[in-house]
Amino acid sequence: MRKLFETEREYVRIPAKSFRAMQEKIVKLEFQLSMEKASSYYLAIQNSREIMPVELLCHKIMNNISSVKLFRKYRGYTQQELADKIGISKTMISHIENGKKQGSARTLKNIADVLNINMDELIQENRSEDKKSSIF
Repeated sequence: MRKLFETEREYVRIPAKSFRAMQEKIVKLEFQLSMEKASSYYLAIQNSREIMPVELLCHKIMNNISSVKLFRKYRGYTQQELADKIGISKTMISHIENGKKQGSARTLKNIADVLNINMDELIQENRSEDKKSSIF
């Protein structure tokens, strides 16, 4: 391999057919991982207060939506209504939904109670976000 410029990057030339085959394998692997995640996710929430409907589960996985946001919308709450019910700001709800902040244990417990979901779901989601951010 030769470096094109004096940088840390190296480039490899491969035939377009090989590149497309690699892309297809990546897509298949991503789908397989999504399905495995869906299966493990479904099993994990069976012990929750409510089993997440399949449509919501698929929507969550395919669109990478937080459980808080998904169940908030499913229950028909706005961010402001949820925030008012648990005594925090709408901004904090937004930060939790978007993964910018995790929220305290008390806040997550209050959210879980209002949305009638198991707090473990919220904690598992935060742990998986931590793992993602530590990879990169």
